[in-house]
Amino acid sequence: SAPAASLADEPAWRPATPAGMPLQLDLPEDAFGFLIAQNVTKEQFEASFEPDERMCAEGFVLDWKDGEVYIIEYVGVMHERYSARFASELVTTAVLGGWGRFLCMQGSGRLDNPRRGSDWEPDQSCLPIGRRCPEGVKLYPTLVFEVAVSETLSHVVAKARAYLVPETTIQYVVVLLVRPGARPPEDRLRILQFERSLAGQPV
Repeated sequence: SAPAASLADEPAWRPATPAGMPLQLDLPEDAFGFLIAQNVTKEQFEASFEPDERMCAEGFVLDWKDGEVYIIEYVGVMHERYSARFASELVTTAVLGGWGRFLCMQGSGRLDNPRRGSDWEPDQSCLPIGRRCPEGVKLYPTLVFEVAVSETLSHVVAKARAYLVPETTIQYVVVLLVRPGARPPEDRLRILQFERSLAGQPV
């Protein structure tokens, strides 16, 4: 019979709901995330999840940096509400503005992530009707939209730049950074645009 598993074989860290958790990740712009654990090795962190999974059951997306574990995103109803509203407004504007005749709206379908095991799932994407790629080159949308409601800015920027790696043909990423509630009204929505020609820098 197989030997019994030793407690030493188990990772010493497990994700758990942190105390004092903020309702929104409305953190300073240079913050990596909301710190929830320290002295965790990368091996321990990765052993606590399935491959390429970083989400707790409570709906937090976690990441590891220099021995510390952070919440970098909340996933929940608020994001879905803003994302659905944006999708509806985008389609309506495309139809009324006439430019919907030239673009294929691809919605939030999955896209192949060439550098990781999982797929991307942008909130919206589109490409010009009739666009073709050379043989052997995977066709990606030209324009990708992300609606970020409760994500840290550093996480949003990293996600946007990941779409623009050389293995994809994505040219533009537009992020709607929504910060409802605590800020003055003029600061509750920021639009960040990333372009391949500008090496993924927001403009």
